[in-house]
Amino acid sequence: MASGNGKDSFDEVTPSHGPPIPIDAPKPVAALPSFEEHPRSLRPSILAPGQKRARRFLMTSAVLLILVGLLVIFGPIIARRLLVEALRKNGVNARIGQVELHWKLLVLRDTNFSSTRITWASLAAKRIDVRLDDSFALAEVQLDQPEVAIDGRFGDIRREWQTTTRGAWSSALPRKIGIENGLVKWTNVLGDETLATLGESTGSFELPRTEEGSLEGHLRIKDVRFAVNGRAFGPWRGDVTMVPTKTVTRIHFDESQISHLTWSDEQGRIVVDSLVTRTSPKAFGLPPGFIGTNDEEARLEGRAHLEVPVNNVGTGNAQIELSNLLLSGLSSKIDARAAWDWTRGQTPSFKTTGVFSVAGFRGIIDGKNELHDDVFRAQLNLMAGPKPCDRALRDPGASIAQLNVERANLERSTKTRSASGTTGLVGAISFDAREAHLAEAVLGLTGKCKNFDGSVFTAQKTEAATP
Repeated sequence: MASGNGKDSFDEVTPSHGPPIPIDAPKPVAALPSFEEHPRSLRPSILAPGQKRARRFLMTSAVLLILVGLLVIFGPIIARRLLVEALRKNGVNARIGQVELHWKLLVLRDTNFSSTRITWASLAAKRIDVRLDDSFALAEVQLDQPEVAIDGRFGDIRREWQTTTRGAWSSALPRKIGIENGLVKWTNVLGDETLATLGESTGSFELPRTEEGSLEGHLRIKDVRFAVNGRAFGPWRGDVTMVPTKTVTRIHFDESQISHLTWSDEQGRIVVDSLVTRTSPKAFGLPPGFIGTNDEEARLEGRAHLEVPVNNVGTGNAQIELSNLLLSGLSSKIDARAAWDWTRGQTPSFKTTGVFSVAGFRGIIDGKNELHDDVFRAQLNLMAGPKPCDRALRDPGASIAQLNVERANLERSTKTRSASGTTGLVGAISFDAREAHLAEAVLGLTGKCKNFDGSVFTAQKTEAATP
């Protein structure tokens, strides 16, 4: 409202008590920084310090998870390619189905390996564990259910192996190789139509670290079999022990592990020992009908010992006995015994001399053998003087001791020609470890007897029976 002096009443307010109260003008507000005018680093943060640390942790974890995921997905693929390529450069063709990466452990599954240097063998394994030591160097390789296929004669492969592995041992190889439930199939090991099978093999070997070193270890084989011309021998059990400068191979012919064949090779010095306790041909692992037609009733026993020193005289002896034997074409059971000695000078050949008896026949053994490097050949000739036909089968067989006492007389009797009603006996046994499928044992009569079936004793000597 207007007052009497003509001024607006709102221009000045005068309180009824006290001086007038001044009204301050508002202070100017500072302009906020523009995001367009300042870099990102200068932008003010709206997170508290604790929130910043959490964000950094989450981002780092996400990156690590992504890297781990990429490693899990692509790591085995990359590792497999690198491994296959590295093996290829070293002359090994590899097929690997799957690779698993663990700390200091590489697991290979469904593998197959062959080599351009070792053309006669290949390896397949369900699983291979490659372990690394603290310095990430190869420490151990464990083979699970490996299958080794070998094709070739033993002697040829032995020589090639020695040549191939000479100087091949190095620190890059694992220190130890383990085998679990392995299988070896060796085709043509002793010539055509031969097959050796070593099944359920378990063991481990220490590899040499220098060129002068040698393998050390032990291999146990639960199922050893051998086949020639389709006839199977076994199953037996086996052990292979390797120590510096010496290898011992032992074959057990029965569950008791008493009957055995042991082959020891110590820097070229060979020692062979064999013992067969009284057992049936079937229990021994011989195929049906291999010796006689009564595999359950016949009995076999024998022993052998042979030593071949390096560049020195070799000696040995052996004896074998077959009893209660029934041959096809004979109505009565017979016994057979033989004993012989080996002697060798500075030549590879062994001179073989001995005595034998088959039913009522008594005679001498003469022949030669070769055992050196990869060669083992045997050629034995059997000769018995004439015997009356009616006594040839009925007379009891002689013991080994008795035959040795009669040796001089037996040698003279072999020079006597068979008269009417009498017959002598000749035979031959031949074996070559490079051609085992051609092994042969034959017997022939020097005369004719009506009570003999010609299906057993031939009426004349065969080519193989000729001394």
